[in-house]
Amino acid sequence: MLSPDSSRAGEISDLVESTATIVETGADPETGLSAERVDAAVVDCPADDHCSTIDSVGAVPVLAIVHDGGASAAIDAGATAVLDWTDPDRDDLFAHRLDRCLDRARDRSDGPDGPPGPGRRTDLYELSHRLLDVGAWEYDVSDRRVHWTDQKYRLHGRTDDENPSFEEALDTFHTADRHRIERALEWATEQGVGFDLQARIESEETDRWVRTVGEPVESDGTVTHVRGAIQDVSSVVDRETEIERNEEALRAVNEAVTDLHQPFEETIERLLDIGRERLGLDVGFVADVGESTVEVRHLSGDAAFERGSRLPIDATFCRNVESSGGVVAIHDVGALGLGDDPAVEATGLEAYVGAPVVLQGHLWGTVCFGSPVARDRPVSERERSFARLLGQEIGYLLSQRHQRDRLVALYDVSRSLFDAEDVGDVPRRIISALESIRDGPSVVVYRWDESAGALFRAARTGIECGMADPPARIGSGSDPVWEGFLASENRTAAAGVRGSPWIDDDCIQIVVPIAGFGAIVSVRPASFAPIAFEETLLNTLVRHVDRAIEIASLRDSFQRTTADLDRAHDRLDRIERIETVIRDVLEAILGASTRRAIESAVVDRLSAVEDWSAAVVDRDPESGDLACHGDSAVGADLAGGPPCQRAIEDDTVVVTSTVLDADGPHDWRQGVIEAGYQSIACVPLTHENSRRGVLEVYGRRPNQFHADEQAMLTDLGHVVAYAIDCVERRRAFRSGGRVELSVAVAGDPLFDRLIDREISLSTVVERPSGGYRLIGRTDDPETALDEWDLPMVDRVTHLGSGEGTDDGSNIELVVDSSPLLDVCRDHDVAIAGFDPIGKQVAISLHVPSADRIETVIDALADRLADVDVLAQRSDVQRDPPDHLLADLTDRQREVLAIAYSRGYFEWPREASGEQVAEDLQIAGPTFHQHLRQALGTVLDAVFDDGVSSPDESGT
Repeated sequence: MLSPDSSRAGEISDLVESTATIVETGADPETGLSAERVDAAVVDCPADDHCSTIDSVGAVPVLAIVHDGGASAAIDAGATAVLDWTDPDRDDLFAHRLDRCLDRARDRSDGPDGPPGPGRRTDLYELSHRLLDVGAWEYDVSDRRVHWTDQKYRLHGRTDDENPSFEEALDTFHTADRHRIERALEWATEQGVGFDLQARIESEETDRWVRTVGEPVESDGTVTHVRGAIQDVSSVVDRETEIERNEEALRAVNEAVTDLHQPFEETIERLLDIGRERLGLDVGFVADVGESTVEVRHLSGDAAFERGSRLPIDATFCRNVESSGGVVAIHDVGALGLGDDPAVEATGLEAYVGAPVVLQGHLWGTVCFGSPVARDRPVSERERSFARLLGQEIGYLLSQRHQRDRLVALYDVSRSLFDAEDVGDVPRRIISALESIRDGPSVVVYRWDESAGALFRAARTGIECGMADPPARIGSGSDPVWEGFLASENRTAAAGVRGSPWIDDDCIQIVVPIAGFGAIVSVRPASFAPIAFEETLLNTLVRHVDRAIEIASLRDSFQRTTADLDRAHDRLDRIERIETVIRDVLEAILGASTRRAIESAVVDRLSAVEDWSAAVVDRDPESGDLACHGDSAVGADLAGGPPCQRAIEDDTVVVTSTVLDADGPHDWRQGVIEAGYQSIACVPLTHENSRRGVLEVYGRRPNQFHADEQAMLTDLGHVVAYAIDCVERRRAFRSGGRVELSVAVAGDPLFDRLIDREISLSTVVERPSGGYRLIGRTDDPETALDEWDLPMVDRVTHLGSGEGTDDGSNIELVVDSSPLLDVCRDHDVAIAGFDPIGKQVAISLHVPSADRIETVIDALADRLADVDVLAQRSDVQRDPPDHLLADLTDRQREVLAIAYSRGYFEWPREASGEQVAEDLQIAGPTFHQHLRQALGTVLDAVFDDGVSSPDESGT
């Protein structure tokens, strides 16, 4: 009997058919049921007022289906058994409750219509026991037999009425529980202690859990009986077991999702394993549900498909999850009439439980469990809840992974931007970072061209979902990209709008202007609602672009600085090597005794420098042409080219950085380049106006002679010239004499004035501080001391006549310079005589060597108005004073010369030491110290060289 308006008629009918046979459905409440045809009735009571239907059933036992605490009303109305439809275990309890009604039908007599009395009370007693699944028992200690009630027999699955023995009763319990029951009875009979235990009863169908309670009964202080009750608690134990399994599975899920060290893939696989075990199914998988297909992203267990498989959505039960938005449970496709469903053939699953996986508020996919063999029972509500929880947890994990991927993407974008080599590299790096994002947007980067007044496409993602070919140029107009760029602020503009003609109608776009740089355009399908992340990502990009540009500029500057430092380091290394070579040159020069040896040492060692070749070029004494002087590391036809000629003429260093661009004949440039040289440095060999040719250094690379190299070569040129001067002077001394050159000159203001005032010059001494000190004699000291009005004359002093003399007075002149004296000083020429000839001065000069005569004459001609050569005599015996004074310092030479010219060594002395010291403007003790040192040096030279020694002169 079903309530005519029952909304669960179909479900209740399915449950009844799984237990018994329906013979009547929806009977008329006025006529009731036929007791002859019906054993029991099932009445749906959705509300208390429907329980009145139970009264119309009559004597037939009734199973009442109630809701939310309606059991009391059903029992009051006469229900034999009650089932709460909201109970999670209703499917299991339904069969048990219906069996109870059928048992009651088999045991009923004439019905409850008899008169009230013990029989009615017995019926009520039995009814209460059946409703509660409770039986009673009594153990007789004396005969060790057990007395059972009818319900007790039913609980044990026995139909006989014979009271079993203690041993027979004990054997009905599960082997593992018998010892506990036996010990409890022993304590009750021996100690008088009651008990309350749970144990299992064995039966042919299945074991049942029961709760048995016993209390001792005493007589005269002795336990004679033990009485108790037994209740079927299988459903309670099953419920507790399921709750325990559920809690254990939930703990495992919690441990899996909170294990921060476990990779995402392993976590998903672990959750699938937990779900398989909890639901008792063989296969677990996570599917990404698309518009028409389902992709298996994760798989656990053996299935008819593999991970990565793509199945049509209509051939999977995932479509049911998508359409319902909730858990779909199919315990047996055959029993539910789904054996012909395409999903069975495609997946091979006879049982299926699926739950939705939601990401960002939208269905992303499903978490599914199944088995090729059907389940033996329907899926409980707790199992459904567990599947739903797994779907939520996997959705949470996916959300976490997406969030992590996005954070990584943001970090990668920033890092990628900051690694940009230059500003032009920024757009490419933006696109590269965006393409690495899972399900990232389609993006185009435009750069602002100020000269063109337009935006030009700089880069774009490889897959343009939702856009046609983006325009290469966007100028003034109504395009949202242009309007967004004109905002001129680094912020999101035109977010989530349509309008660009090159964007699909079903898409939206985000335009982010970058002030002074351009704009970023992101395109998404309109169906993909969440754009917050894209806005955050693009705005983050914009905030970093300016910084990235600055860093790129700094990096470029740093790289240039580093390159400059590297070049400087290389130059320092090269300079250090060159300095080492130059030190070797200096050491070789110190040991050389001839000019040729010096020049060879310079050429050999400079040519040892990497990419260098050297030569010394000088004028030929006879022809006057430039030619290699001694050894040369370059061809004789190359030396003395145009750069070398300029170096001699201008007396300056001439550097040709690139021979190809140098001035000079084509043949000369071609010869130099074909010889492998591309740069030249020409360094004059001069020392105090003494010219000894040109040092040429050829380089095999262009721009090879920087300022440092030029400075070192210039200093080397002076040293080489000085060394050549020294060996030439030494050679002149050793050759036995100098060349005497007599010239008549005019045009030196100082000597012209000496002639006018009739002053004869006797001594010329070069001052250590610069300039000259001249000692002369005159018969008219008053005229000699008149104003000289010559800028080179520092002072004129009357030194007196000298004691015992009548040949005039001594005059001292201190002068800063004189053209004639400067030439003599610069070319190591000594003045041997001085005689006036009319308006000219006849001067006898001692030149160090014959090859210097032309140089000296040229120098005199350059400085004086008139120069006439009067005579030349070679092999003049060297002037002993010059030889003897060679080792004196300039101050000692000056002191000795002035003392001699003032008559300090005459007898009697013409001037005292104090007078000479006053002339020299030094202290008296200082004068005597210099004088003694000078005399000692001269005497050492006399006796060391054997000059005027007794052995050589015979005196």
